[in-house]
Amino acid sequence: MTLATAIGPFIGIFILDHFHFNAIFVFCLICIIISLILSILIHVQEIKLTRDQLDEMKGFKLSNFIERKSVPITLIATVTAFCYSGVLSFLTFYAKENHVTEAAGYFFIVYAVAVLISRPFTGRQFDLKGPNFVMYPAIICLLLGLFILSQSETGIVLLVAGALLGIGYGTLFCNIKEK
Repeated sequence: MTLATAIGPFIGIFILDHFHFNAIFVFCLICIIISLILSILIHVQEIKLTRDQLDEMKGFKLSNFIERKSVPITLIATVTAFCYSGVLSFLTFYAKENHVTEAAGYFFIVYAVAVLISRPFTGRQFDLKGPNFVMYPAIICLLLGLFILSQSETGIVLLVAGALLGIGYGTLFCNIKEK
């Protein structure tokens, strides 16, 4: 998932720069068709519920849809995703405005490389030392990445921001999803 959030925008920017806008929709359609074919090939084991479990699920209960214990971490993930989606939404326009469009094409590649390099270390530290040891630095990295991105007027600064966002958001999002 994290690599998809890095590679997808890179492909989108590439298609937008080299083809007509409709090519993005064609590419997405092809991806969905591939996903559909792959989902047909996957065998999912059927879950067998007991009579008591079925009886417990009758009627409308909010707890059937939302696990109360997941709400705090879900809120953190939502706010963090808002930050990253903001970057996705405005990066191309921001890069054009600051004349760093060539670097913007590599922004998501740098992001993906940062995720790939940092992920094995942060995942291990998460398991060994706990979530606070990893998550607080990841949030700080995300904060620094967003700040540096907001100040970037050269390609290298834009790419440094991409690396920090990759370490911050990539670490945060990977560990939130897994735990």
